[in-house]
Amino acid sequence: PEEIKDDLLWKTSTVGNGIAFIANLKYDGREYPDTTLYTAAGKDSGSVYPMWGTFPIDSNRIDIPSATGEITALKWDSDILFQFREHAMYMVNIEDVTSPRVEGVYQGMGVFGQYAITDTPYGIAWVNANGAYQYNVEEKKVRSLTIGRLDSEDFGADINSKIGYDDRAKMLIITNSTKYDTAGYHYAYSFITDAWCTWNANKAHAAFVKTNF
Repeated sequence: PEEIKDDLLWKTSTVGNGIAFIANLKYDGREYPDTTLYTAAGKDSGSVYPMWGTFPIDSNRIDIPSATGEITALKWDSDILFQFREHAMYMVNIEDVTSPRVEGVYQGMGVFGQYAITDTPYGIAWVNANGAYQYNVEEKKVRSLTIGRLDSEDFGADINSKIGYDDRAKMLIITNSTKYDTAGYHYAYSFITDAWCTWNANKAHAAFVKTNF
């Protein structure tokens, strides 16, 4: 009981395999920007790990100190917890959540917030000031979708860039709430043709782009 905090706050969260994860915490008047907590698995999740309680701060804790900034977003995909910082992305294997291990650290692939990440049938995708990226769930590899194709200055992504996925067209859609009226800024990437395009019509107005699509 002493591990349960009534004043627990967090900035980002995700759910995978019946387990909820929260990160970038605050409790007892202190902030823990490098810490992730996880709760007990649901009774029908199939998980065998012996943990109980809602986000116990010591038993169910993952600490990864880093100089790459605070945790800004979380995503789960195929037993991998993607922990995004401001300047890097950490891939944490949580097949056994009681023994998490960092499988990769990708510098320059961080994000500013949860709105910069989206789910696709091919693996998660995200956008930052350097470009757009995708985790290929079949190959278990991270790849850039923009290097060698789009100049980062032309791409123009920043802290206000949002990403979404259109399953009808099998496309990533990227826009920006501060550049909504910029000609050619809005980008789409096709998983079918492996190509990019831009457009000017049907723009996302700044007033309606808040967190995600």
